[in-house]
Amino acid sequence: MHFVDDLQACGFATGVARYSDNLPGRVSAAHMVLTIRIGGVITTQAIIDTGSTWCILNPDIVAILGDVVEETYVPTESLVIRGIRYQGRLVRVAIRLPAEVGNDLDVEATAFVPILPVGAVWDVPDFIGLAGFLQRVRFAVDPRENVLYFAGA
Repeated sequence: MHFVDDLQACGFATGVARYSDNLPGRVSAAHMVLTIRIGGVITTQAIIDTGSTWCILNPDIVAILGDVVEETYVPTESLVIRGIRYQGRLVRVAIRLPAEVGNDLDVEATAFVPILPVGAVWDVPDFIGLAGFLQRVRFAVDPRENVLYFAGA
């Protein structure tokens, strides 16, 4: 973490987290995978995707969270996720970036939660998207060290 002292000293970053290059068990594609904590209850892995309109969360995780999740509205349009069109709803939920160095960051995020047909299984990873999350965070990436520097925007 070569730049951590400089970025914290100048106030750019208040926290630093390491990311992995792949999801556990899925080495077919390179990603930036962070550990996040959803609703203060569930810790999981999520892919940072600056091209994603929203965060995308596993519907089973959101169901477990119950009252921690604030319903916003069911979008009138669907969202294409990995080539498949899903209807879903938008929710507000706190997502924490745990810091390895410095302070954790809690973001009140907006996330898309797909509505699955009965019996369907969600096998898509969680995503941290630009709208509703990254736009609320000041961040920098150091790919040499696999670290994300962050602070509230």
